[in-house]
Amino acid sequence: ACAGAAPATLRLPPLPPGVAFGAVYDVVLCLDDREHFGGSISGPSADRGARTDAALAALAAAGTRVEKRRLPGGDAVWLARRKRDKGGGGGGAAPAPATASAAGDDDYVLDFVVERKRVDDLIGSLRSGRLARQTHALARGRATTVALLVEGDARALASDPGRAHKAVVTACHSAEVHDGLVVFRTESAAATFRLYAGVTRRLTAAHALLMAGDGAPSSAGCPPTLARFSADVAAARAGRTVSSSWALMLAAADGVGPDAAAALAAAHPTPKELWRVLRGAAAAAESAAAAA
Repeated sequence: ACAGAAPATLRLPPLPPGVAFGAVYDVVLCLDDREHFGGSISGPSADRGARTDAALAALAAAGTRVEKRRLPGGDAVWLARRKRDKGGGGGGAAPAPATASAAGDDDYVLDFVVERKRVDDLIGSLRSGRLARQTHALARGRATTVALLVEGDARALASDPGRAHKAVVTACHSAEVHDGLVVFRTESAAATFRLYAGVTRRLTAAHALLMAGDGAPSSAGCPPTLARFSADVAAARAGRTVSSSWALMLAAADGVGPDAAAALAAAHPTPKELWRVLRGAAAAAESAAAAA
């Protein structure tokens, strides 16, 4: 399930000449502290929070470095964090809520960010355009790979299980083909945590021996610090312009992915401009047909 978890071209944080990533950095799974796992969305928040903390503790005990903190976008990101001691520590650090002192510039966001949706939220997010807005903001934060994780079984939600299942499958296909997202499916919160642990292992292995021989970031560029990523995502959400809103509207149309939407919005920055061009093209086609 994690075969596509490591991007083909990996960006590296700053490294001394001839020193491998694994000698300087640990890979840390960071989950948004508003995420809850297990039970009903409408269940008591204290119960859901306790279940989440227990799951994170189990994940850490199994060797995954993991923590919770408030993220501006995405539900899971992976950080390159400078080792805190000579040996770099061992095993997983106990999960703990983020604090202001933990949000320094020494954490770099690796090239993989997950937006998690339970099946009972997925369809509404697509119809409202919320998912498109969220993934657009993550891209503006310079996340090179944005993944959609769909959790749960739609067949347990509705009186027409087949129709609900088909709707989720169609939504996942559209997100993958038209929007360019990596799509994962899990059946439960427990399966989601296993996936997160697998992605952490794969990213750790993919980065461990890489080095920037001249002491500069890799040729693919340096990943953003968590502070920079947070600022860029927040700015993308807060500073939406007519053109950016128009691009999101285009991206939500059937068959129009983010690249095509960006090209259309750049060439025709407002709905009125695109309508004018299309109306002119239609009039030209009618004239040509009449002349023939």
